[in-house]
Amino acid sequence: MTLTLLMTALTSKIIFMARERVNVIPAIYIIPAITLIALYFSIQMMRRINK
Repeated sequence: MTLTLLMTALTSKIIFMARERVNVIPAIYIIPAITLIALYFSIQMMRRINK
């Protein structure tokens, strides 16, 4: 769950960097993808713990 929160914060940072006209082209695709993967696995882990 911690990775999901950290990646969400990093995604927010990248968005604000893009607003300041910093080149974020590679990161704007990679970081949100990692965030979604971490979120998926966090949800799967929580479901298995609750069983």
